[in-house]
Amino acid sequence: MSAGPRWFDPLTEYGLPSQVSADKPTLLVLPGLDGSGITPWMQYPELARSYNVRAMQLPGDDRSSFDELVGCVAAEVARADARARRAR
Repeated sequence: MSAGPRWFDPLTEYGLPSQVSADKPTLLVLPGLDGSGITPWMQYPELARSYNVRAMQLPGDDRSSFDELVGCVAAEVARADARARRAR
């Protein structure tokens, strides 16, 4: 059984220094057809200059419904908003 979707910082995931800052908005990257979140890996360092990048990964055996995925994204938006409010 799948653990379900997960969110991660792609910079630290792929061995680069994190550039997370309270001064930057959060950019959520949803996976493409492969579900890995690795497809745009070459774009992550440039995106991280302006955004706190969070990427979603879907395990190969994940069978979440569309509504469940929407809920997962909505929860991550709420967490990002809460982090931004605490940082102010």
